[in-house]
Amino acid sequence: MDELIEGFFGDRHTNGEEYAIVHNAHRGGYPYGTGAELATQRVLEQCDRDLKSASERECFMTFARSHPERFPCLRVAARVHLLRPHYFLTVDHAEDLEVQRHIYRRFRGRDNMTLEEIVGFLDANPQVAKLNSGLHEAFAE
Repeated sequence: MDELIEGFFGDRHTNGEEYAIVHNAHRGGYPYGTGAELATQRVLEQCDRDLKSASERECFMTFARSHPERFPCLRVAARVHLLRPHYFLTVDHAEDLEVQRHIYRRFRGRDNMTLEEIVGFLDANPQVAKLNSGLHEAFAE
C-alpha cells in the first residue's frame, strides 16, 4: 500500500497527470491474490452511478481500469525480488486451499509472515506452487 500511495502522490506531480487509480494487480505485479488498488472518491461515485448490473458493480475496478480515458491509471510494478506472476495466493479452488495449508504449516500457523517469506518458501518448494498453477490464468491480467 505504501508504494501505491507514493505512486499516487509522487508520480502525479512528476508527470503532471493526476491518476484516478493506482494499482499493482497485474501480471507485472505481485503474486496473484496479493495485489492492491487505490481509487479516488470520484471513481467510486461514477461507478456507483453508472454501473447497473450486479456483476459490473462487484468488479467495478476491472471496469474502471479498462477505461483509462475516464479514469487515468498508474500500474505500479512489483519490486523485482517479489515479481512472481506464476504464484497464485487466492482461495478460489480446492488446490488453492492446499497451497495455503502448506504455507501455514511451514510457518506453524503464523498469520504475520511477510510476502518475502512466502515467496521464499514457494521458490524453495516449487511442487507446492505447482499445485494451483494455471487455474487462474483467465482472471490474471
